[in-house]
Amino acid sequence: MYLELLVEDESTKVAIDALLDRLSAKVPSVEWRTQQFRGREAMWRKLRDTLYSIAAGGYADAVLVLLDQDRSDCIELKQAAIATAADAGMIRSDGSLAVSNFVVRINETELESWFLGDPAAVRDAYPQVSRRARLTNRPIESIEDAWETLHRTLQQYGYYPNFMPKVEVAKNIAPYLSLVDGVNSSHSFRVVLRSLREFMEHAQREA
Repeated sequence: MYLELLVEDESTKVAIDALLDRLSAKVPSVEWRTQQFRGREAMWRKLRDTLYSIAAGGYADAVLVLLDQDRSDCIELKQAAIATAADAGMIRSDGSLAVSNFVVRINETELESWFLGDPAAVRDAYPQVSRRARLTNRPIESIEDAWETLHRTLQQYGYYPNFMPKVEVAKNIAPYLSLVDGVNSSHSFRVVLRSLREFMEHAQREA
C-alpha cells in the first residue's frame, strides 16, 4: 500500500512521519511520501496540480490532505479542498475516487495544538517542564495561538528564551505523542490518528 500525504509545512511533515514510523512498524507493506509545502498559500497554489499528478499517476492507494484551520471556517475550508480535488480529477464526476481512499483533515489552528493536547509528550521531550505544569487552561479547540502558548511554557522552564524553532520542537515531541485512543485532548489529532490507523488496517487486510 502506498500513501501520499500533503501538509502545509516541514514541522507537520516531521510529526506525520513520526506517527507513521510507529504505526507502520508492524505493517511492512506500507510505504508513503509526505509532501510539504511552504505554508498555506503555497499549498493552495499547488494543490490542484499536485492532486492531478497523483490521480493521473495511478500509483497511490490513499491520499490525505492536512490543512491548518488558522482562523478559517472549518467546513468552508474542507469544502474548498474537496472542490479542488474534484477539479483535479481525484474525485470523479460520478463521485468515485481516483484512489482507494481520499480524505481531507483540518487541524485545530496549527500543529502545536497536538502537542498541547498531550502534556506527557511535552514533558518527555523537555524534562525540565514540571510534572505539575498546566500547558493551558483553555479547551484545545479554542486556542488560536498554540505556537505562542507552547513557547511560553517552554520559556518558563528554561527552553528557547528568544525563539522557538517549530521543526526542532516537532522532532523532539512527535515521537512521544501517545497513540492510545483518547489520551490526546486535541480532537484533530485524534481524527488524523484514526485516519492513519485506518490506512494501516486496510494495508494489513490487503497484505
